[in-house]
Amino acid sequence: MASLGAPSPSTPAPPSPVRIDGSVDQTSGNIRCEGDLVIAGNVLDGLEVVAGGAVRVVGVIQAANVDSGAGLRAEGGIS
Repeated sequence: MASLGAPSPSTPAPPSPVRIDGSVDQTSGNIRCEGDLVIAGNVLDGLEVVAGGAVRVVGVIQAANVDSGAGLRAEGGIS
């Protein structure tokens, strides 16, 4: 008869992405995070976004620096 043994450890779920509910602008300042990032608005001129994971921008990326460790999706385009 086979022994069931100890249950194998389950793989933890990946953390939820950090969400910015609006634009990255002078009010929010530059954004840095270790994981995935979702920006619901635009990334305005002169600002910087750095993420260790994937970055999704729902709006437009203007003349800004966006650095992603795992892919970039600019749904509104890049101007």
